[in-house]
Amino acid sequence: MASFIFIAYTGWIYWYIKQTTQDNDFLLYAYAVWNAGLVSAVISLLLF
Repeated sequence: MASFIFIAYTGWIYWYIKQTTQDNDFLLYAYAVWNAGLVSAVISLLLF
């Protein structure tokens, strides 16, 4: 279930950013930051 939520959230934010900007550098940066934050949150929930 957690993996499904993870995929859904990353997919949604990727689509949203892609729709709102044509700047690929910003797209990749924002997507990477979002993924890093989400992974950290998931790991924290799993560990604690």
